[in-house]
Amino acid sequence: MRLLKWRGKGIPPSKIIIDKQTLNRLAMHSAECIPNEACGILHGIIKQDTYIVQDVTFVENIAKSPIQFSISNEDTIQAYDNSMDVVGIYHSHPTSLAIPSETDREYMHVNPVAWVIHSGVDHTFRAWHMDDDIHEIAIQTENTA
Repeated sequence: MRLLKWRGKGIPPSKIIIDKQTLNRLAMHSAECIPNEACGILHGIIKQDTYIVQDVTFVENIAKSPIQFSISNEDTIQAYDNSMDVVGIYHSHPTSLAIPSETDREYMHVNPVAWVIHSGVDHTFRAWHMDDDIHEIAIQTENTA
């Protein structure tokens, strides 16, 4: 499928909808990958100003690092072969808060989708989007869009 982009395309996203079961799966995956960062690709749709996550593909962090992640070309290609669009990237910060690192910020420029980060410190999720600048977007657990 295609990567959905917001730049110059009307209303920027203000929230991402991820159901509680999927958030629990992301948290469990983050814990399983410690001490390294976990990562995955979020699939779904965009409706108005909202990312709606319908599925997640967990992938291996080929960087095998606690401070960065990298997704293989093969896993990326498989994710885009999914029947749904790529609406986000998920990864964990095992030893820090769910705030984008400088490396995350660099990659957000080339992947302008939702970036969902799980903190291993306080076990929270935060979501971010890069348009002209980075901004936090709300995470909603029920689909009212």
